[in-house]
Amino acid sequence: MLWKTGRREFGGADGGFAVEGGESGAPFLVACAVDGRAEAEQEMRRYRQALAGASAQQQVGPSCGALASYG
Repeated sequence: MLWKTGRREFGGADGGFAVEGGESGAPFLVACAVDGRAEAEQEMRRYRQALAGASAQQQVGPSCGALASYG
């Protein structure tokens, strides 16, 4: 769902998002790998908006991560 909103997946020099978990509808962790805390916070805000648009329930973690699951 993050790809559909133009967010890029981690794997290159420019950073991006990484997802862990989520098998069979389980909660998953979305992490952001970009330079600088301010940029990471902005990108995580975009991720949260994309997840909210997909009706995902969210919990924001202390390290700017978002834990989400479909409800």
